[in-house]
Amino acid sequence: RPSDANASPPPNPFAELDAYLPLPLTLSTIVTKQMVQRRQSLTIVFNRAVIPLGSNFAPVDSSKALQVHGVDPLLWQCQGQDRGATPPVPGRARWVTTSILRFDPNEDWATDLHCELSVNPELRTFDGTKLAPTTIKARFKTPALTMHLLTVESEAAQNATSGLWAARVGNQRVPECPPDAVVTLRFNAKVDASRLQGHLAIVDQAGVRRPVTIIPDAECAPCATLRVRLPEVEKYQEYQIQMPVGMEVNAFAGPTTKPLQAPVMGLRPFTIPWMSSKWMKLSQNNQRIWIPHGIPESTDLQKLRAALSFDPPIGPWTLSRVSPAVLNIHGDFQPNTEYRISVVADDTIRDGFGLPLLGNDVTKWSEPLQPFLSGPLDFTLFSPVQSSPDLQFLLRGRRPGPPEKYVPSCDALVLKAKPVTVSGVADALNTLYFGCQDSDRYFRDRSVVTVGPAPTADDVMHTITVPGERLYEPSGVYLQRETQVQGPWQERCRPHSYHHCRLFARASFGVSTVTAPGQVTVWVTALLTAQGLADAEVEVYEVPDDYRRSNRVVRRERATTDRTGLAVVATALTGRVQVVVTHSGQLSFTELYIPHPAVPGLIYGDLLTDRTLYRAGEEVHIKGYVQRYNADGVLQRLAEYPGAARLDLEVDFGSDSDRVVVPVAVDPTFGSFDGTVPIPSDVKYGHKSVSLRASGPRDHEYWHIDTASFTIADPRVPTGVLELSTPTRIYRPRDSAVPLRIVTKTYTGTVAKGTQVTLRWRVGEHSGESTVRVPEGTVEYPFRCADSIVRSAAEKRQDLSISVEWLTASRDLLRQSVTVRVAKSLWEGTLSVPAGAKDVLPGFPAKAELRLVIAKPTAVSPAKPPTVAMRVARHTSASDAEAYA
Repeated sequence: RPSDANASPPPNPFAELDAYLPLPLTLSTIVTKQMVQRRQSLTIVFNRAVIPLGSNFAPVDSSKALQVHGVDPLLWQCQGQDRGATPPVPGRARWVTTSILRFDPNEDWATDLHCELSVNPELRTFDGTKLAPTTIKARFKTPALTMHLLTVESEAAQNATSGLWAARVGNQRVPECPPDAVVTLRFNAKVDASRLQGHLAIVDQAGVRRPVTIIPDAECAPCATLRVRLPEVEKYQEYQIQMPVGMEVNAFAGPTTKPLQAPVMGLRPFTIPWMSSKWMKLSQNNQRIWIPHGIPESTDLQKLRAALSFDPPIGPWTLSRVSPAVLNIHGDFQPNTEYRISVVADDTIRDGFGLPLLGNDVTKWSEPLQPFLSGPLDFTLFSPVQSSPDLQFLLRGRRPGPPEKYVPSCDALVLKAKPVTVSGVADALNTLYFGCQDSDRYFRDRSVVTVGPAPTADDVMHTITVPGERLYEPSGVYLQRETQVQGPWQERCRPHSYHHCRLFARASFGVSTVTAPGQVTVWVTALLTAQGLADAEVEVYEVPDDYRRSNRVVRRERATTDRTGLAVVATALTGRVQVVVTHSGQLSFTELYIPHPAVPGLIYGDLLTDRTLYRAGEEVHIKGYVQRYNADGVLQRLAEYPGAARLDLEVDFGSDSDRVVVPVAVDPTFGSFDGTVPIPSDVKYGHKSVSLRASGPRDHEYWHIDTASFTIADPRVPTGVLELSTPTRIYRPRDSAVPLRIVTKTYTGTVAKGTQVTLRWRVGEHSGESTVRVPEGTVEYPFRCADSIVRSAAEKRQDLSISVEWLTASRDLLRQSVTVRVAKSLWEGTLSVPAGAKDVLPGFPAKAELRLVIAKPTAVSPAKPPTVAMRVARHTSASDAEAYA
C-alpha cells in the first residue's frame, strides 16, 4: 500500500544506505572525469529502497515527487559553483524504481560544462536509514564547442559566372570570399546570436581584428548555424574568423576554453587554365576551361588565345565562349600525352571581378582514345581531326644515369606491322593470341613495314609514325608487334624477350553483338548510312583458354547477314571467341565471351521462418521446399531427379566467425525440408538473412536458390505514437512556408499534451534544427527556410527533407519524416521509354512518351497547350530516363 514518503518514521540505527553510479560515471571517490553528451541520462542505484513502493506514481509536475523527507537527493556543482538541487540543463529527475534515481535532460547537454554530481548527505530512506559515510561524487564534462565554416554565398560571384561559382573548388581548406560574401558558420550546439554579437571577428595575418556582422534569424534562435557578413577583405590574402576564449554561447553552456577559428581568404588570382579534380585529363578534341570568376562579354578572346601555348603543339586550334565562366578549346590533343600549358600574364585581360590575368604553367595528361574510336581488343582508329590516316605513337625515353656511371645505351623501340588479308585471318589470330613471342616467321614477308629502332634513352618525347595508308590495304586491318630493345649486355644490344602484339582496324562498317548460351547475334551496319549491311560473312573462331589443351584459334561457325544486316549464329562454344566479319574485302574483329548454360540443378525454391523477430540466443526454425525444371520448362518434384545436390542454410551474423552453415535433408518425394539455425548470444541487433543454396559436384561450386529475412532485437511496444504530415508536394521560392501537422499520442490513442519535438531539416548542403512545442497534442506548424536557400534549391531541383523526433516519457525515441520537392513551378514533366526500347539496336526507331502535368488553376487552355521546352537531364537507361520542364 502506498505510503507518504515525507512521513518521519523512527530511524533504523543498525542499517546504512549506500549508492553507486553505474558507468559511464565513476564509482570511486578518486575523481575521474567522464564525457557526457547528447541526451545521455545519469543514473544512481542505491543498495536498498529509498522511497516506499508506489510513492513514485506522483504527478510529473509535482515539486515534492523527488524529495524524501523534504530532502532533495541530488546536489550539483558546475564550473566550481554550487547549484544546490538545480541541474545545469533543463531536465527531469525521477525515481525509476524505489531504489533507482535517474536524471534525463530535456535537450542535448550544453557544451563546455565541468560538473560534479553527488548524493545529498542528509538523505534518509523512507524508514529512516541514513546514507553511508562515504559520499558519492562523480565528476563529468560535456564536449567542447566546435565551429567550422559551412557555406559561402555571393550574389556578385553567381551573377558573374551564371551560377557556376564555387567557394571551395580548388582549395578545400580555405574558401574564397568575394566582397559581398555571406558566410554560414556551423556549431555542434545551439548558440545565441545576441551573446556573440561584437565578439566574432575576422583576423588578418598581422593580427588585426575587425568585427563581423551577424545576420539575425528570428525563426532560429538559438540555432546551430549562424550567418555572418564579413567586412571587405583584401584579394589574395588569408584570414581567420575567430571566437575568443570564455564565451558562453547560450544560457546553459559553460565558457569556452580555447579560441575557435575558421579560415577564409579574399579573391583568388585570375589564372587559366583552371581545372577541377574531375577534369584532371585533357579531352581529345574539345577541352572545357572553367574561369572561377567568369570573364566579361567584352573580352577579346583572340587576345586571350594569344596568351596560351601548348607543348607539344596541338596544331590549329580555336577558343570559344560556352558561358560567362566556361571557355572551350577545340584542337587535336593526342591521346595519352603529357602537355604543358603555358599562360603569359596580361594586365589588359580581366576577369569578372576586374583581376588581371596572371602567368602560370600547368602540366596535364590527355585522356586515352575515346571509347567510340576503340574496338573490343586493342583496336585503334585514327582521330577524325587528323588529316592523315597514319598513326603516331608518342614515346618518352628514360633519363641516363649519373655521368660517372653512364655507359653508352642502345635502348630503343622497334615496330613491325603486317597487313591482314582475308585468307590470313587464322594466322593473324594465332599470332595475336599464342605466337607473339615467337613471331619472326610471321613478320618476314615483303608486306611487313618496319619502323625504328627509335631511341628511348634521352628523356625526351619522340614521335613514331606508322604508314597506315599502306598497312590498311587491302582489308583495313593490320597486326603490329612492338619490341623493346635493351642494352648493352655483353657489349651488344639484344632484343627483349617479350613482344606486344595489337590489331589496328579501319572499316566502313560497324559490328554490334548480343550473346546468349548457344547463340551469337551479329548486326552489321554501314557507318555512313546507318543502315543494315546485307551479305556480310560472319565467322566465329574459338579461342582456347586452356593453353595446355590447345594453342590454336580454330574457326567453328559461319553465317551470312540478311537484308537488315542481322545474322544469328547457333554455336555450342562457350567462353572467349573471336567474331570476324568480312564485307567487300574489308575485315572487322570483335572479341566476345559466350556464357555457359545454366547448371542444371535446384533452381526454384521457397523459405519460410516461424516468425520475423528473434532475440539473441534463440533459434530460427525454417521450413521450405525445392523443385527443378525439366527440359520443357515444367516444374517437377525432386524425386524425378535422382542424385540431387546437397542443400545448406547459411546465415551471416556479422563476421566470418559468426557465419553459420546448417546442412538440411530434403524429402525425396515432395522436396520439402526443415532446419534450425541457432542465433549467437552476442549477436548485434539488426536485419539478417538466411540463404538456401545448393552445392554442386565440384569444389566451390554452388548456386543460390532463395533468401528469407528476419530481425534480431529486444522488442518492446512503444508507449507513444508520432504523426507528421503535409499537404504540400512542391515548395516554391514564392511560398511563405511548408505547412506541417504534428500529432503526439499515447499508444491507446489519447492525445499527449504538453510535449515537444525536435524538428530537423536538410536541403542540399544546408540543414538546421529547432524545437517545436505541442502543448495540446496537435499543432499546425509553418516551416520556413531562408529565401536564398529556397532559391538555390529550386535551381538545382533538390528535395527538402523534414524529420521530427519525440522522446516519450518512457524514453522511446519516435521519428517521422516527410520529403517535399523544391522547384520553381508546380508543373511536372516526365519522359518515359518503353521497357523493350532498351534493347533496340542502333539505326532502328524507338518510341518515347513525354507527359506534362500542369497544375490548376492555370491560364493554360487544354485545347491549346503552350510551347514547352524540354531538356533531357539523364538517359543512361530506359528505367531512369528523366526530363524537366
